Amino acid sequence: MSQTISFDTHRFVKRMTENGMSEKMAKAFADEHVQLIEGNLATRQQLENVGKDTKLGLAEIDSRLTARLTEVEANPNARITEIEANLTGQIK
Repeated sequence: MSQTISFDTHRFVKRMTENGMSEKMAKAFADEHVQLIEGNLATRQQLENVGKDTKLGLAEIDSRLTARLTEVEANPNARITEIEANLTGQIK
């Protein structure tokens, strides 16, 4: 379902011409406003989709961190042993 964002070009042109702008220029500005709005604003559905994707990504990160923390808690000296082995290899 696509949502549209309304911009009353007639009202815009009317206000601009009432304030001294030529009708031709006001119409050009109105067209540019429509292009700007349609090209740069997200719909509610698009924002909801981004939110869902972000939640899924965070859930995956949380799962990985939980697994890694469980691994570290099970053997806290494993990382120290790994670092010592790397350092010993680098020294040699």
